[in-house]
This record gives sequence, structure tokens and C-alpha cells, in this order.
Amino acid sequence: MKMSDVFPSTYLKASDFPRPRKVTVREIRLEEIGGEESKPICFFHEGKKGLILNITNANTLKALAGGDDDMESWIGLEVEIYVTPVQFRNRMVDGMRLRPLPQIVAKAGPKSVPKAKAKPEREPGEEEALQDFASTIPDDEVPF
Repeated sequence: MKMSDVFPSTYLKASDFPRPRKVTVREIRLEEIGGEESKPICFFHEGKKGLILNITNANTLKALAGGDDDMESWIGLEVEIYVTPVQFRNRMVDGMRLRPLPQIVAKAGPKSVPKAKAKPEREPGEEEALQDFASTIPDDEVPF
């Protein structure tokens, strides 16, 4: 029996994300947590539990919404949630962070390969001048 089964968490925690996951913001609302002041909670279409927003994650959502301070404008944003070490009360713990979705880079196909440019034609006598110059370079081998 797991403790997390006996005492399920109302909110998301780092152990809920063994690997990064794409999520879409469904709702943001204020909730009182543990008898303290209300905090913004971000809910996603992909689950029932909410993410308690800290200032870092709130600023990420704000930036992804084009700097819009209105949390209602954040609804519908697609982000990736991932776990990373963070400092909390003078110790390192696993924390959840939000970031933009990684951009998928299309593999270059045969049509996207640039064609080689034709060699420019040389002026009359230019080829001979280059050969004359090359003949002045010593043939010494570099010992390495």
C-alpha cells in the first residue's frame, strides 16, 4: 500500500511527471490552501488536479500569452510541464516548471537541399595567373 493512495493529493506534484508532458490550460482560479491566503491554481484539460502557480510559472504563462497580465488570456495555452531541481527553503527539491512546447524541426528532404551554384567563368588569363601563383608555393610537408 502506498501512502499516496491513502492520502491522495488535491494538487499536482513532481512525482506525477516522470517525464515532460504537453498540457493545455483549461482554467485558472483562486483557492485557499491550508488555511493560508488564496493562490492561483492552474487546471489543464489533461487531468483533474491543478498546479499551484508560483511566480516563476505564472510569469512563464504571462510571457507565452504575449505579456498579457490577465490570467483569463492564458486559457488555451499549450505548454510542457517538466520536473527540475529547484531551491525551496534552503534545500534542493524537485519542482515543476512550465515551458513552451519544443519546436519540431522537419527533416530536410531532397527538395530542401540547396542546389550548387554554377562556377563563375574566369576572365581570360586568370587561370594561368593562378597556376603561376601556385607554382611559387613551396612543396614542403608539414611534420604533424
